[in-house]
Amino acid sequence: VNAAMENGKSYLLKSGSSYLSAETDKTSADYGKLVYGSLNTSDLNEVVAGTWKVSTKTTSGAVVYTFVNKVTGMTLAVDPTLAKTATNGLSGDVTLGSGTVSEWAFDASNHMYSYFKSDSIVFFDNTGALNKGKIADLSAALAVTEDVISTPIPISADDLNTLMWSVDSKDNYFALNMDPEVSKGLQAVSAGSGYVQLKAKDKKADDKQLYVVVDTAYYEGTETSGQLLKYTYDVLNADNRLTGSYKFKFTYNVKEDKLY
Repeated sequence: VNAAMENGKSYLLKSGSSYLSAETDKTSADYGKLVYGSLNTSDLNEVVAGTWKVSTKTTSGAVVYTFVNKVTGMTLAVDPTLAKTATNGLSGDVTLGSGTVSEWAFDASNHMYSYFKSDSIVFFDNTGALNKGKIADLSAALAVTEDVISTPIPISADDLNTLMWSVDSKDNYFALNMDPEVSKGLQAVSAGSGYVQLKAKDKKADDKQLYVVVDTAYYEGTETSGQLLKYTYDVLNADNRLTGSYKFKFTYNVKEDKLY
């Protein structure tokens, strides 16, 4: 069950039409809290809040999973003393990284749980609240499956400038590994129709801002195939350059955690 989750890959955790995600607003008192609810899988801001990098290991013949949230960097680790029961009156709210119980297992029906004692487990109920009880209570646990978004998500200028929403400010610079080069100090500017232009920090000519542009020269050894044009920097709308050579379109693969 959930064997499709691979070590080192990233997934959304889904139950029915709802997802386990994190509150990622750093200005909120609820930052880092576990959120259970709907998620727009075409909105990168929401997707990364609900994306978990998986680590797996085998313990006593069973596979257990550890989940780290992409945006907050916090582990889905809980404190059993904060889990609710039918009688203790606790809310079962979870702040990521707040406890030592972090290795999760799934039964044959995908009920998600973790042992904190040899005879006691914690689990999430159908409201997303943390509960504790015995293994016999597992039927009340949330049934969770991995969700892989098969369609690459289009990336906007804001997505890039917030470093995939890991920071709140939209005025940041980033680096892109554009094999065989690395371009640093870039800032995206919306160019319409899903395209962005890449402004190069600290690169100017005659006090004019330079942008990344696809050159007309090829990398050595690819001239015949015509597959690898070089990148360079130039002012916008420079003579003898096509307008489209300044425009780039990116997509994000959730499982691989890569831009394309």
